Amino acid sequence: MILNNALHAASSQEADSELLRKARTAQCLFFARILTGKLAECWELFQQKFFGGQLSRKYVPILNPQGIEALDRIRKYFGKLNLIQSIRNNYAFHYSQSSEQIDQHLHLVPETAALELYLSPEGEGANCLFDFSCLLSTFALLNEIDGSDHQKAMNKWLSEVFDVAIWFRDACDEIMFAIATKYLGEKLDAEAVEIPDPPKLRDVTLPYFVGLS
Repeated sequence: MILNNALHAASSQEADSELLRKARTAQCLFFARILTGKLAECWELFQQKFFGGQLSRKYVPILNPQGIEALDRIRKYFGKLNLIQSIRNNYAFHYSQSSEQIDQHLHLVPETAALELYLSPEGEGANCLFDFSCLLSTFALLNEIDGSDHQKAMNKWLSEVFDVAIWFRDACDEIMFAIATKYLGEKLDAEAVEIPDPPKLRDVTLPYFVGLS
């Protein structure tokens, strides 16, 4: 959920200029790719340790309906070709593969596209922005999803990522509760903890450019 929250916060950044808009986009896409890759890795862990290790036979029968439904949705999603594993393999973690994918789409990038980079003064590398790299990799990624409509492709990608993230959250919550209940039973000492005045997620921002002093 940390990456999920970071993605939401990055997308809430104000963009009063073209440069800030590009920075926000680059940051959001970074978090989206990493979250996508992590979800694919989570599925591999579930396959090997939960389903493959027979833990599912022990705990699925004692899950509540919400946990069972979440697991069912996860298995159905990853049981067929899906965007999350494709993006994980080609654009999130394996740069050698992503470079090959990008090469295939370079000739499709419009000649009018601005390939820009922004360099900060020496010692302030945190504020560099390699916008051309983000543009090329994202163009290739979206083109594979739907080359005729990049906005539709982006919506499809993010929609699936947010859905699967929620399913994993629900599944993990219910599995942990089932384990605790099974082994601790009446000894389970749980109490509600209140977080004082947490900000609304929509009000949290994560700026790209930062002051270093």
